[in-house]
Amino acid sequence: MRFAIMWITLAYFLILQYNFSRADEVFVGYGVGIMNDANYYFGQNKYIDVGYRDFIWNGLYWQTKAGYWGEGSPDKGRKAGFWGSTGPGLEVDLHPIEIRSGWGIAAISAPDSQLGGHTPQFNGNLSLGFRDRHGDSIAVEYDHISSAGLVTPNIGRDFILIELSTKW
Repeated sequence: MRFAIMWITLAYFLILQYNFSRADEVFVGYGVGIMNDANYYFGQNKYIDVGYRDFIWNGLYWQTKAGYWGEGSPDKGRKAGFWGSTGPGLEVDLHPIEIRSGWGIAAISAPDSQLGGHTPQFNGNLSLGFRDRHGDSIAVEYDHISSAGLVTPNIGRDFILIELSTKW
C-alpha cells in the first residue's frame, strides 16, 4: 500500500509540474502549523505547498496544488505527510489588494491521529495579499485540511503561511 501511495504521489507531482507551464498563475507557499491542542506549540510543524491556478471567468479559478507538512511533535500518533488537492476558488481583486478563497477535494499520504484515512480529505484556504502591476503577489494565507467528518479522527490540520505567486 505504501509503495502504491508513493507512486501516486510522484505521478501527481509530475502532472503538477507539467501544468505549471500552461497555468495562468503559479505559486509557492511556506508556513507553520497551528495546533488544535494546548500540548503543541505554534510553529511546531513546517509546511510547504506549490501549485497553479487557471482562471475560468471573472475571478473564478480552478486550483491544483500539492504540499508536504513536517511533523515536529513527539506524539507517535502524528505523522509527516504529502498531500494534493484540486478544486474551485474565487479571487476578489481590489488592486493592489486581493482576497482569495479556494476549496477542493484532497488526498493525503499518511493518515494519523489528526487526519484519518487517505481520502476523502478536503482542503480550504483563505488569503489576503498584495499584487503589483506586473502580476507578482505576496499573501498571508490560512490553510486547512480535514475529512469534514467523513472519516475519524477528524481533528484536521491548520497552517498559516506566506504565499508568493506570479501571473503569466
